[in-house]
Amino acid sequence: MVRLMNKGDIVGAQRIALRFNQLFNDLFIESNPVPVKAALAAMYPDVFTPDVRLPLCRLLEPNRAQLLTTMQQI
Repeated sequence: MVRLMNKGDIVGAQRIALRFNQLFNDLFIESNPVPVKAALAAMYPDVFTPDVRLPLCRLLEPNRAQLLTTMQQI
């Protein structure tokens, strides 16, 4: 997307941005970095955990389900 913008291909960059728009929204469904950690834990469970330090807590289950659904649709 950035390369396309740097080349002046606004339409191409916009096409990519629109494809990932729901994911961008879901990654901010709760406080950062909670959704990001949940996404990484889903993608690489042997490397990452969804655990976060206090005062944060894990992503709420309905939000986690929404994030995972969005990730599968991309």
